[in-house]
Amino acid sequence: MLERAHRHLAVALVLGATALVGACAGGEDANEDTTALGSAPGALDTAGGAAAGEMSDAQIFGFTSLVNNAEVEAGQLAQEKGSHARVKEYARMMVTDHSNNERQAGELAQQLNVNPSEPADDEMKRQHDELMNRLRDASGAAFDSLYITGMVQEHQETLQRLNAALNATQEAQVQQFLNETRQKVQQHLERAQQIQGELAGGGR
Repeated sequence: MLERAHRHLAVALVLGATALVGACAGGEDANEDTTALGSAPGALDTAGGAAAGEMSDAQIFGFTSLVNNAEVEAGQLAQEKGSHARVKEYARMMVTDHSNNERQAGELAQQLNVNPSEPADDEMKRQHDELMNRLRDASGAAFDSLYITGMVQEHQETLQRLNAALNATQEAQVQQFLNETRQKVQQHLERAQQIQGELAGGGR
């Protein structure tokens, strides 16, 4: 199992999602040039050994908590600042779904007597923090574009890490939780990509 986890994590590192791409902060033009957030796209180097193929259940729950809190944070801001109807609708879905997932994860971790261990220094968290800084400075169509682009990239990254987590745990209940989470994240990704296309086409 450890050897297989090594193999999957190595693949995920090579094929990791590109860094979050954002519109220029504060710009009003949705067609402004975008720049990459972060210099190490798709990095899987997490404190606690996930990159070494030793992702424990505690680290898995810590990772899902990191993701849930990040998407709720961004979703709450997008509900407030988003200007496109589909963007605001998507943001509400993020807050609802990721809040529910966090609750389910907490209940399962407690049932299994697992204390979540969130990575202290994680590239995905760093990229999300950078996205949030840009979102706070953006407005109008530029905000909508930046938020949805960020959601596409973050959900792509999350899917890859969920795949790695599935290969790292031997606990059946954790595997079931991760599979259900992965299905929901896939739906989120597909919806974000649809909205991204609408924004590019100028639809309201």
